[in-house]
Amino acid sequence: MRTRLKDTYIPNVDRDVLLKKLLKLPLDALCELTLLWLNKFSYSGNRSVKEISRTLDLLQQTKARRRVLAKQILFEYWPNGLNLFQIAQVDCYILINKENNNKWVSSTAWKSNKEKFTLNIDPEELILDVQKELSKFYFSSLYIFRYPSLPLVVCRIQLYDLNNSFLKSISDKTRNKNSDMSTTSIDIDKSVNKDLISRQPFYVAIPDNSSTLIHSADRDTYAQMIMQSIQKAVSKREHIIFKSDNDPPVKSLHSINILKGISRDSNSLGPWSVYSKGSFDISPLNNITKHISVKGKRTYTETDASDDEEFGDIKRIRLENNFQRFKGHFSDQLDNYQDKTTYYKSLVPIEKISFTLKNTLPGTDDDVSINFKLQGNDIFGGLHELADKKLVNSAKVPGWLTGENGISSGTIVNGDFIKSSRSKGGLL
Repeated sequence: MRTRLKDTYIPNVDRDVLLKKLLKLPLDALCELTLLWLNKFSYSGNRSVKEISRTLDLLQQTKARRRVLAKQILFEYWPNGLNLFQIAQVDCYILINKENNNKWVSSTAWKSNKEKFTLNIDPEELILDVQKELSKFYFSSLYIFRYPSLPLVVCRIQLYDLNNSFLKSISDKTRNKNSDMSTTSIDIDKSVNKDLISRQPFYVAIPDNSSTLIHSADRDTYAQMIMQSIQKAVSKREHIIFKSDNDPPVKSLHSINILKGISRDSNSLGPWSVYSKGSFDISPLNNITKHISVKGKRTYTETDASDDEEFGDIKRIRLENNFQRFKGHFSDQLDNYQDKTTYYKSLVPIEKISFTLKNTLPGTDDDVSINFKLQGNDIFGGLHELADKKLVNSAKVPGWLTGENGISSGTIVNGDFIKSSRSKGGLL
């Protein structure tokens, strides 16, 4: 049964859809892809690769509109459409250049004895094993690459169905209680000339030497089957189970790598970030007279300046204290603090989060509860900005409002933060 599609297979994708994909990429990325494809696949026209390469250089030098090159790709070089390899590369370049276009969640690998299992995976071997498992049900296209700025190997998996034939076969098996689901398959040869229906690409990001698997937030039948195939592929020597971490979806791959990857940042957020960077103390080779324990910490009080105006060191001390409260260290960008896109941005920007504040009234056994629901592009970065505008006193802001608990919502009982069993937060 032939279910592994060749890279050169050209699926039936509307040209306008392909154009929209290409227009999501900057001109430099489009030029790079075009040159890669020209050297890998056949193309229309009589121009040599060297001639087209000079044209691409000219487009970059003149800063031409990317639409010009996108139309050349679709109408001049590959008028019959892009093949599976090209489409996969475009999607992965979009993943890198537009990192907030997807939603990510994570699952943890567990052994049968309830110990975490470290995923030391050979990517090429994983691809072959997953393809073999998926071949029982689908045509599939898999593309793998190493993320350029993160310690992640990313795999793009796209399934192609024949008029929902897999889902129909599942329905038939479900009606027959004596049928084994593992024997469900598609008779590809009977429908080989039919157009394949493509499913949404599913992405899997594998951190180096970690028990965590980062993947697309999809939870439909196709996503479940892909996760089951990966689970079988890594269970060759011992039985491994992937359990969802039940955290809210994350839009940024960089953010979820910080939270779930191998860095120390996941447990050192907000004012504690200085510990993840190892900069909480100075090197013995540095000038110890500059250490805070020697020179002391500069402080600021509300009486140091009027409500209307601040001057010199007073304002700088206040900004430094605010930065340290929300970011954990002093900033070297204080002179550029008006550049809000970088100055206030949190290491892990959080879009929504909720807290329940519970306190016992003094002298009674009565509890009082107050619910907080916060929402925005970067909640704790926004609170930092409010502190700089003197609308919030950072000295009185509790730790759970500085971002030290990451994406976790929770309950604050008499000042102590207790993480919710299922988080209701979210990230940018």
